[in-house]
Amino acid sequence: MIRAPARWTAVRVSATARSRSEVHDAPGTGTQGRLARLTSLLHAKGFTVRTEQHALLSGTDRHMLYARRPDRAAAPSVPSAPTLLHGAELRSWLARRSTGQR
Repeated sequence: MIRAPARWTAVRVSATARSRSEVHDAPGTGTQGRLARLTSLLHAKGFTVRTEQHALLSGTDRHMLYARRPDRAAAPSVPSAPTLLHGAELRSWLARRSTGQR
């Protein structure tokens, strides 16, 4: 069940008015059609919506939904594919993130 209407005030006054959500949408379950319903709901509220399913999640019920108000901040930047880091490379990346470096 989608219970979003009670929360639209928070979305309207948000500084960035953008959202990134993982949506579960599996045929034959209670989540069937959820991605389409959320996309329609957000469009009706004036959001620009983009959905995607990463290649690694193909065949699963996991989808990403990105929404933003056109009159607000730019859409969140999303890497096209995650990079897997290991060992020293991961530690270095985490250290840079914790100090605000990219």
